[in-house]
Amino acid sequence: MPVRGGLQLGAFMTTKSLHSSRRYEHKYPSCVRTYVTLAIYSESRDVRSLTRALGVRPSRSITAGQPISSLGAQRNAKWNGWFFSSRRKCLSRDLRAHLDFVLDRIAPAKGTIERLLEQGCEAHLSIFWESAAGNGGPLLDHRIITRLAEFPLELHFDIWFASC
Repeated sequence: MPVRGGLQLGAFMTTKSLHSSRRYEHKYPSCVRTYVTLAIYSESRDVRSLTRALGVRPSRSITAGQPISSLGAQRNAKWNGWFFSSRRKCLSRDLRAHLDFVLDRIAPAKGTIERLLEQGCEAHLSIFWESAAGNGGPLLDHRIITRLAEFPLELHFDIWFASC
């Protein structure tokens, strides 16, 4: 099967995004669902302060002391949490489309994220990916890896094999 730019052609439907260098496999056959969430935690900055600094409204947030459920147990949140997610906003099953969705929105705040980390905040990109059949997996091509490297963020993968 011919390959061009890290993308296998012929086997999957590919479409270009608004950016001509981006090709996605929106019906990614080995994936049931995927999404990406930028998570920022702070002991000292509240959610409103983080939102003002980042210039992006969070998808959800947590306030320190708020009751939360974690792994089936109830507890109080220790830190303020600010979360921006592609979940239910980007309808593709191609992880790259979700990464671009989040990175496009936070790119103007890259310097702010760096300063927040220097001030003691914690931040990472959480990647959820659910396998359709237990084989195959998400594709991270050179373009998206290069783009991710521009941000001082760890990647946390949550990979499910629920249907296997």
